[in-house]
Amino acid sequence: MRGFIHEIRRRNVHRVALAYLGVAWLLVQVLETVLPVYDVDDAVIRWVILALLLAFLPVLAVAWAFEWTAKGIRTQEEVDRDPELASRSSRRADRVIIAVLSLAVLAFAADRFLVDTPPSLPAKSIAVLPFDDMTPGHDQVWLADGLAEELLNLLAQNRALQVVARTSSFRFRNQKSTIAEIAEQLDVAYVLEGSVRRDADRVRVTAQLIDAGSGYHVWSDTYDEGLDDIFALQDRIARQIAGALEAEMLGAPVRQSTTPQNYVAFLEAQYLARQNSVESRQRAIERLQALVADDPNYAPAWTMLSALYGTEAAGGVRDYDAGFRLSKDAALTAVRVGSGFSGGYMQLAWIAQWYESDLQSAAGFLDQALELEPGDAEILGNAAILLLHMGKLERSIGVSDDQLARYTFDVAIPSY
Repeated sequence: MRGFIHEIRRRNVHRVALAYLGVAWLLVQVLETVLPVYDVDDAVIRWVILALLLAFLPVLAVAWAFEWTAKGIRTQEEVDRDPELASRSSRRADRVIIAVLSLAVLAFAADRFLVDTPPSLPAKSIAVLPFDDMTPGHDQVWLADGLAEELLNLLAQNRALQVVARTSSFRFRNQKSTIAEIAEQLDVAYVLEGSVRRDADRVRVTAQLIDAGSGYHVWSDTYDEGLDDIFALQDRIARQIAGALEAEMLGAPVRQSTTPQNYVAFLEAQYLARQNSVESRQRAIERLQALVADDPNYAPAWTMLSALYGTEAAGGVRDYDAGFRLSKDAALTAVRVGSGFSGGYMQLAWIAQWYESDLQSAAGFLDQALELEPGDAEILGNAAILLLHMGKLERSIGVSDDQLARYTFDVAIPSY
């Protein structure tokens, strides 16, 4: 072994190894700085690092057989026959190593102490803030919230976009934070804000897409529509936002349709349900019952009814077993009438987990929900809790990380 180490030093292989590692490190640092400017995927850097690692041993093998001298590339036998050439080759290698390591130290010092590098944000990441209610009576908050949330859901179906979940973005309601501060806290590059003003059966929606880095408007528009055009209006706004971010909408969004009047009633029930009081929940249930009586095929209404029945049963407002039977019946109806809609399966999973204590059935329902909407943050959150209850801690942590990332839309839970 001593002889082998001596031979490595005599042939300057150790000098070549140091120089190679220094040059490789500098190359990676340059690529990490330059490639994001041209929107090159991070995978390119990973492939470069892999190529450099694979080339390391072949480079050392070449260094064992050849040396770079003042007279060019020479075999080791030629260098051995000329002691002066060997000495000059070692000095040349030392100068190269010193130069490379000096550049590496300077680059590290500049990056660590001199350059104030802003945090890297996903280029096509967006947060949708709650829309302002500009109606004179300020009694249309439910409509403003509903429109903003539906826009968020439409954008989230575009896998080219990374969309912050509602619970994260809506907490900035009535806060005095600037757009830059909101974007920094949510780790997004763009923020969508807007307002709603309703006059009888017409609604005026203003939406603005803002670049958080510069503070400039990337896109803005005002829409003055009748409520009977509200679905087309939402699709149009979502597509224009995606176009402004150069992200192609991947197919038509999955939509559970109903009449505009029923949709407005659904948004109002949704707003009432989130007030989280006994009275507001009861009012929401009454509106939803009237809605499904008029349109029994509207799956989102059945899903919300299921959630409200279950909440009341769990909270002692409604008979426990009877309440959960109502909740399960509503969820099964949502599954039956809602083709491509995950809400019914998510409710069935919740009932199986918390009421029936059937974790395997809950896992199956969540798998079906994730097949339909693999990036839904709420489904991922429920899946993380279920995995924890099943004793699968590592999987639970992994799914939680994906859910907390808020804009990962290609994750599905592996088989249970």
